[in-house]
Amino acid sequence: GVSALCEPDDALSSLLVVAGEAAELDAYRAVRQNLALALALLGLAESFTLSAFHPRDTFELRVEEDGSRTWTVTLPHPLVHIVKRKSE
Repeated sequence: GVSALCEPDDALSSLLVVAGEAAELDAYRAVRQNLALALALLGLAESFTLSAFHPRDTFELRVEEDGSRTWTVTLPHPLVHIVKRKSE
């Protein structure tokens, strides 16, 4: 499922952690697309920006003590970050 913490009205951002079946890549893409569409339909696309991160796309190069290198997934769950754009 998708979970979110409620923030005060003056919050600058919200971070959603996507878990369970919704974390599967295709379902996650649908969640991200629906959030982007909701922002547009509510007339909020100009006020907020949406950033999305999936574990499949977040890696770090780690160097072991013996000098060997491995790519390691750095994000345990998909995330969606909604940030309020700075007012002019």
